[in-house]
Amino acid sequence: MTAQATTSETAALSMLMRLNHLVRSSRVYADSHSALKNATHAIGEQLEAVLDGAEASTLHIIEDRVLVGNRLLQSPPGVRASIRQLGQFWTVRGVGGMQITKRSSQADIQPLVRTLLGHPRDGETGHAALNQQLVGRGVRGITLLGPRTLEDTEEAGADKTPCLNATRLFLRALRGTHALQQAPITPAMRLELQHIAHKLVELYTTAPLRALALARPKELVPAHLSHPFHVAVYSVAVGQALGIDRSGLEELVMSSLALAPGLDPTEESDAEPRRRPPPAADMATSTAPSDGADGIQHARALRHLLGDGALSPTDRRMLRTVFEHNMGQHGEGPPHTLRWVPQHPYTRIIGASAQFNNLRTGQGTGRPSSPDQALKQMKLETGRYHPDVLSKLETLIPVIEVIAAYA
Repeated sequence: MTAQATTSETAALSMLMRLNHLVRSSRVYADSHSALKNATHAIGEQLEAVLDGAEASTLHIIEDRVLVGNRLLQSPPGVRASIRQLGQFWTVRGVGGMQITKRSSQADIQPLVRTLLGHPRDGETGHAALNQQLVGRGVRGITLLGPRTLEDTEEAGADKTPCLNATRLFLRALRGTHALQQAPITPAMRLELQHIAHKLVELYTTAPLRALALARPKELVPAHLSHPFHVAVYSVAVGQALGIDRSGLEELVMSSLALAPGLDPTEESDAEPRRRPPPAADMATSTAPSDGADGIQHARALRHLLGDGALSPTDRRMLRTVFEHNMGQHGEGPPHTLRWVPQHPYTRIIGASAQFNNLRTGQGTGRPSSPDQALKQMKLETGRYHPDVLSKLETLIPVIEVIAAYA
């Protein structure tokens, strides 16, 4: 178990969050506006707490985490978006972090923000060029630093046991998918999905084998609970291989978990215990459309995801990927729309991951397939899956097969 975050490290997170707010306010208000003065004052109060008696302190932003000295802090959910926004703001200016000293004052903050807002300009990017600008504006106690890597860092405020983290995450995800199936989505559910997405991406980044092991096909829990999370695991693995950034991977996980409302537990309870396919005679005499069940699933999922009617970009993304994920890239799958816009990039990953998990667990066929068999069967469906997604899935096959032998 690692040491918890200190008071000064917690103050560093708070100060950076307020700094991001000041950056956004400075784009709207004039220098003399009271909003800027209040924000500057709030940040200035944090400087002393960040130093905590030390001569100097260095802060770096790495995606949505903060490196204070050599200790890495995970941002709490309410702070994470602000830290990520500030990091993006710094990155385009060639800045990775900042050093504050005992000479830092409240008066340094607003010139710092205004200098950053004016760059990049005429190629003058990078912390060295910006520091010259800061000195010219009288800022003496704050120095901008270049990007840092995670080498020789100690993770603070988090559990370093991947196995325990994975077990907790798996159980939390199952509770989340169950909640989505029982009632329309709420703000609290959306926040919980964000937490699960962050934890899964964090787990895959630090311990990919542990994360992939969570998608094992053994029937530990009913498929209607585990399928969305399995899809999320495979989607994160493929998404990272395709170069999607951390923020995008979290969005991909949330869209994968949003498949949960479309899964009906009664279909599993009524099914033959060994999941054998229905007799051919029953299929021949059936009068129901072949995609009737899929249509009902889509309708149920969309109704739950509409929830309270909030349609943020995240909500719209979840609705769209749930609607599209069974279509296939050729658009010939349910819900069989006559015309449809080009599919969302996440749909290509989620659709392939969902089918890969279905084949691995034997959903719809009654006969679980090995990873290699599943991929070969998917490749036979010409035009249904994006070749880049299949290619990245194929690179995971050796690892998944090794994990499956022991899981």
